[in-house]
Amino acid sequence: MYSKKDSVFGSTVKESEKGYYFISAKGNGFKSLRFTSFAKPDFANAKILLPEDNIWQIEGIDETLNYLIVNYSKYGFLNKTVIINKNTNKPVNISALAAYDRFAIGSLGKKTDECFFYKRPVNRPGYVYLFDIANNKLMDDPFWAPQNQTIFPGSDDIITELIEVPSYDGTQVPMSIMRNKNTPLNGDNVCILYGYGAYGITIKDNSYNEYSPINNALVQKGLILAHAYIRGGGEKGEQWHKAGMKENKPNTWKDFIACAEYLTKNGYTNPARLGCEGGSAGGILIGRTVEERPDLFAAAVNKVGAVNQIRGKAWANMIGNYGEYGNPEIESEMKGLIEMDAVIHVKPQTKYPAMYITTGINDTRVAPWMPAKLAASFQAASTSGKPILLYSEFEGGHFGYANADNYLDLFKKGLRPLFFLLWQCGHSEFQKK
Repeated sequence: MYSKKDSVFGSTVKESEKGYYFISAKGNGFKSLRFTSFAKPDFANAKILLPEDNIWQIEGIDETLNYLIVNYSKYGFLNKTVIINKNTNKPVNISALAAYDRFAIGSLGKKTDECFFYKRPVNRPGYVYLFDIANNKLMDDPFWAPQNQTIFPGSDDIITELIEVPSYDGTQVPMSIMRNKNTPLNGDNVCILYGYGAYGITIKDNSYNEYSPINNALVQKGLILAHAYIRGGGEKGEQWHKAGMKENKPNTWKDFIACAEYLTKNGYTNPARLGCEGGSAGGILIGRTVEERPDLFAAAVNKVGAVNQIRGKAWANMIGNYGEYGNPEIESEMKGLIEMDAVIHVKPQTKYPAMYITTGINDTRVAPWMPAKLAASFQAASTSGKPILLYSEFEGGHFGYANADNYLDLFKKGLRPLFFLLWQCGHSEFQKK
């Protein structure tokens, strides 16, 4: 029915009585909504219903009885939805949702025009409403109402900012910041900066840009939580991804450094109170960041990082990652692999920040010896006197903590890297006694 050259994005084709709706990746690296008829299906030249946008990215589409739901996000942080009438192929009025900018909408099936509306504030648990599209009406419903939710005192004081920071080459890099509005911007706050920047992925899921009890509690203790949407991710489309892969990989850590510098120059924190975190492909980011700017951070967490790329041929997963990192058989791409390899860029006699590095012995995505080599290299080279720790999970895999007796124990294990950052960044409540 369609081929790869038609640039149909994923499995997004939706059938209606008149034809096919689908998300197209054709164009300048951004996605559009298109339609082609049953009578003469032509995916290559389908009609554009919603054009591509270089800020708001289409995340997915869903269907009700008479409508098509098109969900967008801005850098994975803000949301909007356009709803198309399948009879007219025109957008409809959904003014009932105008006051919301963090949410998700999903269909309840193709036999009704009611759908669920999931409100996602950053300062309290989410809440589900019913949304009647045909009548533009948002409704409480006992079935969806949350049960026994605890709202932390002071939650209304939590605020977020979405800004853009100029990188070394002038590129504007989005960054979200979560903090308590009463926390003074005096440059003396503990701050954690998170980043990933790979595979064209837009990271959400509680990476310091979503509500969670942990994030809420941290912000109430005066922490500032930041998430840098650096090149290599999908926040600004496929071109943003390509600008942070293979030979362009240095843009990821240079963007991250620019965001860290912004936080220190604008009163959010200072280098003695700033920590950073990333993992897996984001481990490349953290490794190369602290190597280029060891003076900018007090501590770093590097979880199961793919940090020894020049030894990729000894890594079972490398061939599957040629498209992202590069092929060592191609000279230009090998140069990129060398530049992104954190192990070989460790410099002796350097004052490196404190580090908590993790590896999983049964990790099938990232070879466990990669993080281990990085930890050993930093331990041998650092003259700062700060701890550089390697945590080896002998039973779990990629990010895994296996065989915990219960969920609480599993949760506690996951908190270790966070508490390490708070300790090393000088938070008064997390010091050894």
